Amino acid sequence: MMHLIGHFLRDAIIGKDQPGYDFLSGNCRGQEVVWTHRVEEEKDLFDPARYISFQEAGADFFAYLMMRFILTREPEFVNKSLYFHPGYLQEFETGDKARTIKDKFPAYAVPGVQTSYWVTYYGAACTEVPARVFADFLLTQWWFTQQTENGEPASTFQEWLHARAFTPQTEFLIPGPDPRDDAQTWGLIPARQARLVPASPKADAEADINGRSVRNFLQIPAVYLDTGKVIHIARTAFELLLPGSEEFKRIRLEPGAQLRLGTDFEPNLASGAFRFRSAVDFRTPLATCQAKSTDFLVRLEEEETLFETYNGSLSLKSEKDVEDVMAGEGTSVNKRGRIKKATQLKQLPPPVQPIKHRHPFQLDGILHEVPQGYRK
Repeated sequence: MMHLIGHFLRDAIIGKDQPGYDFLSGNCRGQEVVWTHRVEEEKDLFDPARYISFQEAGADFFAYLMMRFILTREPEFVNKSLYFHPGYLQEFETGDKARTIKDKFPAYAVPGVQTSYWVTYYGAACTEVPARVFADFLLTQWWFTQQTENGEPASTFQEWLHARAFTPQTEFLIPGPDPRDDAQTWGLIPARQARLVPASPKADAEADINGRSVRNFLQIPAVYLDTGKVIHIARTAFELLLPGSEEFKRIRLEPGAQLRLGTDFEPNLASGAFRFRSAVDFRTPLATCQAKSTDFLVRLEEEETLFETYNGSLSLKSEKDVEDVMAGEGTSVNKRGRIKKATQLKQLPPPVQPIKHRHPFQLDGILHEVPQGYRK
């Protein structure tokens, strides 16, 4: 029952800002999904185990916190219950079962390992302020809405980890240390991959990966890509999230855009329009570019390639010319590799903003009431 309440709370507080994906319906199979997760990934370029395990782990985490709450405040009630199982708590606290699992299966696809991680990460606060811990756990998921264009909360452990690592700790109910260190120890960080996510609307989104069409993104939240993949956007815009040494790198791909993921996920642009939201070095058929800008546009046309820089700078190099393009400037490279001298843009486009959702705990100033005793 507590596990089911955990699912309900997540959906009521966070899930209202996120479409329900069909693959989750009747598909929360716990650890057994690991057996088929690789087959699913090869078939759809999408691994449902990452998403299902995160949902299950979060519900288990609520059940753990609720049992800790009851043990602390009503121990006699627990001792009289026929359903109380102290070993359930110990499994998560010792981490023994989680270590056994992660030696056999991918930890990021198994709920038990993720729950053990959160129990360890939040530490004594799980017993002292369990309600605040679960609220903070959900709040971390919400902060992911501010880190991508489509504005959806975290749906996998990796997305939760990213939101936790790259949001100021002052924004959390229970500030903590860098979460990535322990996650690596628990085997919760998978091999680096790029992710292709529809910007909107999902029902119409379609992309070709190595010539194979992928559509119906109401059922597939994201496509996971290794280096060497060729991406062509058929319908609606997409956001490409490239793995970086720190935060992921973001590029908006408009319909008609095509690129290849080169060595170390370097984008090799082939055609179409690209709005870069991160400093990403890239190549085109006519030039290479080193970017010190977090907002610029590249558009490959039949006769030339156009560049516009909205902040920072771009350093372009072709076979014949080099040119620095500063903030508020634009230039182009023609088929012969000649780069025009950069000139001032007449008008700057509006910035791309994520879809805004109301803060889930924006009530009576609770965000500013973090007890000092629970800081790690």
